[in-house]
Amino acid sequence: MKRILLLHGVLIFVFCMSCQKDVVESQEYPRLITLEVANVTEEGATFNAEILTLGIHPIVEYGFSWDTVSTEYMTRSEKISRYGARSAGVFSFRSESALIKDQEYFVKAFVRTENLTVVGTTVRFHSKGSLPPEISAFDPTIANWGDTLTLKGERFSARENQVFLGEIEGEVVSQSDSLLKVVVPFEKNEERVKLMVKTIGQEAISRDDFIYRKPVVDAFDPGHGAFGDTITISGSHFLNTESLKVTFNGQEAKILEASWQKLRVQAPGEANQKNLQLCVSANGLAGCSQDLFIVDPPVIERLSQQEVKIGENLVIDGRGFNPLPNNNVVLFGQQSITPWNASSSRLEVGIPDGVYDSRDVTVGLQTAEQEHIFGSRIRIMNIWLNKGSIPDHGIFSGVAFSFSHGQYGFCGIASDNQITTYRYNPAANRWLKTGTFPGTFRFEMTAFVIGDDAYVGGFNGTQDFWKYDILNNTWEQVADFPLPNMGMTSFAVNGNGYVVCTVSKSSNFWEYDVEADSWVKLSDFVQKDRFQGSVDLGFSYGSKGYLLASSGPSKADEFWEYDPSIRRWKQLASQMNLQTYGKRSFFIIKNEFYLMPDSYNEYLCKYNFSDNKWFIVSRVEGREDGLCFTVEDATYIGGGHNYGKALKDFWEYNPHP
Repeated sequence: MKRILLLHGVLIFVFCMSCQKDVVESQEYPRLITLEVANVTEEGATFNAEILTLGIHPIVEYGFSWDTVSTEYMTRSEKISRYGARSAGVFSFRSESALIKDQEYFVKAFVRTENLTVVGTTVRFHSKGSLPPEISAFDPTIANWGDTLTLKGERFSARENQVFLGEIEGEVVSQSDSLLKVVVPFEKNEERVKLMVKTIGQEAISRDDFIYRKPVVDAFDPGHGAFGDTITISGSHFLNTESLKVTFNGQEAKILEASWQKLRVQAPGEANQKNLQLCVSANGLAGCSQDLFIVDPPVIERLSQQEVKIGENLVIDGRGFNPLPNNNVVLFGQQSITPWNASSSRLEVGIPDGVYDSRDVTVGLQTAEQEHIFGSRIRIMNIWLNKGSIPDHGIFSGVAFSFSHGQYGFCGIASDNQITTYRYNPAANRWLKTGTFPGTFRFEMTAFVIGDDAYVGGFNGTQDFWKYDILNNTWEQVADFPLPNMGMTSFAVNGNGYVVCTVSKSSNFWEYDVEADSWVKLSDFVQKDRFQGSVDLGFSYGSKGYLLASSGPSKADEFWEYDPSIRRWKQLASQMNLQTYGKRSFFIIKNEFYLMPDSYNEYLCKYNFSDNKWFIVSRVEGREDGLCFTVEDATYIGGGHNYGKALKDFWEYNPHP
């Protein structure tokens, strides 16, 4: 705290170091006045003051402070002073530094006791300039970055000095009119530089050079190896200080032992490259090897298991791994992931989620710009496997039809008043655009396959039906369906096609004669709830056809079997899963029928033909109007919509992977 007292034209400032004191007029403290500045020349000025009374506290320092502004504080002002006792009377100091030509200054005399500083009145004067600074010596003359240099000389500023080592400025940590201390900056510099002091627009340059120490690397052994290996470096000027660093391509290595001429270090995993230059630096000044350290390639020797599931942990043993997890990339087919734990000989990694072209996946490792692929594959055992997405035709698109034949799946995607056709190859997880459907644009068509031909049609009040030659990728229009319809399902048995109109209550069951290219009306399919129920889907298994149809308000699936040889329907066990009925996906794998839920349900169900029973398999996301086809023992499902949300995902389902 400070208090100001004006006594007989003397302004006294009292700074208390330990506690607040009220200052009153007293003879206990020294009193002084600042006199006019004299002998103002281009080389400096003489400051004058008079101590009126000494007080009872001994004076320990006395002098002058000056600044370009009049201020009560001396903290940042220029200063010239002497230490020791002083008697009353006039004293003068000549300042030949820190004065700018034609600059107005405000000077104040001061005396300091052990516990306070007393300042005299302020005197104004105009400077004519001062002499430049001068460096007489500095120590040490050879040093490292981060070391402190002491510069001795004359006419330094007490507050505004800059010290440069060549072109690079150092940090001044202590300054007076005759002594500067500066920290050697950490920036890279020339090995030999001049020191320069700048003081209020004037400068001084040292006669001698300042010299940086530079380590020398002669050799290292071994010349190749893995991350974490111990490398012995031979050379000189290896300063055993905290500033000593060894780097491989700029990445710092752990120093195990250090002496003036020898170092033992560990090759750092951060230097994740194949060819590494080794450098030793002391406080930023580096000496580097002529030869390169070569990182050995990684080798996978064994895997902890051959069958895995997504998210499970896999242990990979081998050699040449990077001990830093993030500097290893483990490859699972087209998926990649960093391990969660790593050493030079073992990696622990989770099987990543994502798209897989195949269940049998190669395992590889990338590190230090090198790659190794393990000789055997792992098999992903998840029942559901992400295969990516169906062909994207924008948000306003949908699946028109889908079926399978041989080793391929086929579908049509309806968008922009056109149905684009595709063939899917499960072995390569690739879609091939095959053309466009030539018939009327629509959604939700039905398709059945007889031999090497698929028959496609139905929905939206249409009657045109088409034959697709699968082997030759050609379309041919066949006999129109006899009646306009708003939807149909179908199955093929013994070389004939059978179509059920899904919402019609009469004239709803027809047979297509391939040889005659004609439609034959059969007895109507009649479910128990004739007026409120509707047919949802149909398929064939063996020599018979099957339908799922709702029974109306009870929300049960009536399951019906049709025997073409006797032209008779037989009701089987109903599927009771509170389903609604909107173009659900279904498939057969290994003599079992699977039924996907629609948008409002979440249970995948299974029907066993041998004992006429339904089972809940698992919870899944429901969908409607999606594509679905089975190739060998795997089913592929995708697209459609859920609660009106368009779906583009594509999955493989295999209950026995």
